[in-house]
Amino acid sequence: MTIGKFFNLSMFEYWLNKNKTLSESTIHKYVSCIKQFILSDIDINDTNEVIKYVVNHTFHKRNYMMFYAIMLYAELNITDKKKLQEFRDILKERRPVMYTRKKETKILDDDTKNNIVCNLETEKHKIIAWIQKEKGTRCYDTMTLRRSCVTEDKVTGIKSGKSYDILKLKLTTKGKDTRVVVIYDEQLRKAIIRYMNLLRSYMKVEDSDDEYIFLEDINAKDNKKFWNIYQSNYRIYHDALKLSLKKSGIDPTTFSTHDWRRLFARDAFSKKKDIEELQKILGHKRMETTSRYLSSTGSDVEHIYGEMEGYE
Repeated sequence: MTIGKFFNLSMFEYWLNKNKTLSESTIHKYVSCIKQFILSDIDINDTNEVIKYVVNHTFHKRNYMMFYAIMLYAELNITDKKKLQEFRDILKERRPVMYTRKKETKILDDDTKNNIVCNLETEKHKIIAWIQKEKGTRCYDTMTLRRSCVTEDKVTGIKSGKSYDILKLKLTTKGKDTRVVVIYDEQLRKAIIRYMNLLRSYMKVEDSDDEYIFLEDINAKDNKKFWNIYQSNYRIYHDALKLSLKKSGIDPTTFSTHDWRRLFARDAFSKKKDIEELQKILGHKRMETTSRYLSSTGSDVEHIYGEMEGYE
């Protein structure tokens, strides 16, 4: 890649970070797409050639990310607002229908879900899957949890007046927002605390509240290194989950790490029948996103979790 092309790519990544609310993983994917586009030597102003390029990637690679990456790259490079709008309109009109396989989430009973977690070989992977199963968290949000974002607390049930020990996990979500999930389950709460203590004492992890619990201790300011390490850790967890599915008698191709979230959404909605409450728990900004999972209007997140789990 020439200096000029490298500069364009660097500018695009910088512009995304400064002007768009996107997760690190999404930015990484968009930058990878635009790197391919830049290497093709197609002028972003040549609408016909751009369309041919997008069509090719959509049909043969099912790369819908390319379409959105090109739209953003055009926004950065086409300064004339009228031309930019014309470009967008033409690209939207002529883009191919993007084939996406409609995901049918496998319905699993509680015993089967518990077996999948138990069949994972390492304590770390068991806890990650356990949190995902119980709280419907994204894999990225869970695996990038920091020690400083785990706090022990107590909460009083609104109806019963009883006091419960809880664990609050402050997760960094897609779009770099934060949300808190609350662990009521005593076994899971103790498992997380025990793992954190073991990590610090036996694995000689540096005594820092800023450390990642489920990732290597890394410099979070180094985005490229962070992403590579996260991907490596995710792949190991992904493969371990597939192996656990086989042991549990489930076709590994029918279940992914994100299916924990889909299953949680269905179970939660079947209990409460309140999509607004589910939207709050899942941390979605739009109701449309929540509805796609079907598959909270409580006073606060702690009591919403408590009511759903019977700690009222």
